[in-house]
Amino acid sequence: MIASRIVSAAAIAIAMTGAATAADLPDIVFEEPVPLPEPSRFDWSGFYFGGHAGVLAGSVDPNIDGQKSIYENAFTGGVHAGVATMITPMFVLGLEGDIDATTYDETRSYGGEAINARIDWTGSARGRIGIAFDQFPFMHSVQPYLTGGIAFARMRAQTPGYTDAANHTGYTVGGGVEAAITSKFVVRAEYLFTEYSNELYALGPALGNVDMNARTNVVRGGVSYYF
Repeated sequence: MIASRIVSAAAIAIAMTGAATAADLPDIVFEEPVPLPEPSRFDWSGFYFGGHAGVLAGSVDPNIDGQKSIYENAFTGGVHAGVATMITPMFVLGLEGDIDATTYDETRSYGGEAINARIDWTGSARGRIGIAFDQFPFMHSVQPYLTGGIAFARMRAQTPGYTDAANHTGYTVGGGVEAAITSKFVVRAEYLFTEYSNELYALGPALGNVDMNARTNVVRGGVSYYF
């Protein structure tokens, strides 16, 4: 009888102690998880300016029957500027202009008469369309693109005792890829094919007026700064 009373008292004491301990515990609150911020996308919209350099494979054709063109690989380099806008989160439209100097300077003999051809400078005004991809390692965004438009060139031709120059127009098409390495700087690799119009060059009595045109293939790399 006494033992049962002792057991009951002990049980009541343990229960009261447990209740007091539970009352002392802080309430557990389950909070909603905080969503991680989405990675920021590079904004291809805006004005940009930059420089580029590369290799020009050029063919100047005097259009003399049975004779080959004047070929040379040369250095080319210059500056570009443009404006772009993102019409969707992926598609980018833009306009770009560039101007380049070249080292194209080559001579070929035609029927005993040597013609020296030079391409002093080239330029273009082009439209662009690209697709932007994000989340690349070490890059903010990558944009492959196509481009095309109007081309310009200043050329000179020379034979012994005679020199003439002309401005050529034409078309250019190509494409490339750009990568945004910071929030402001973009690097690029680009290819352009260009065909220029025929223009007459007065090269003396032996050759007379020579109708010359040109084609170029340019591979170049560059860097741009977005404002």
